[in-house]
Parts: sequence; C-alpha cells; structure tokens
Amino acid sequence: MKIVHSIFLKIALSMGLIMYFAYAVPTGKYANLYLIGVSAFTALFLPIFTLISTYLEQKGFRLTGSMFP
Repeated sequence: MKIVHSIFLKIALSMGLIMYFAYAVPTGKYANLYLIGVSAFTALFLPIFTLISTYLEQKGFRLTGSMFP
C-alpha cells in the first residue's frame, strides 16, 4: 500500500501524538478515552483528508485551468 509509506501518514501520526501529549501532560489524564479517541481519529483521518483534498484540487485545476479561483 502506498499510503503506509507516505510522508502524510508519518506527519499525521506525529500530530496525533503531539496533540495527545499536549493535552494529557498538563491535565495528567493519560487514560482519558475521549482524548485517546480524538487523537487516534486525527492521526488516522488526516492522511485520507489530505489525499482527498489533493485529488479535488487537481481535478478543479484541470476543469478551470486556474490554480486560484
């Protein structure tokens, strides 16, 4: 799979970990299931969102011939 070796996935996983520790360290709630869930969702969804937005941007560019509307 191409996405497994993608830089997008590495950045998203880093952002998920940073977000988790940024909220868990000051509050001391490392076992908060909501925080774990939101951080995991962010880390897993960002690469998919990036690929979708890149695809839509390229399709829009092809249709309009303009990078900036």
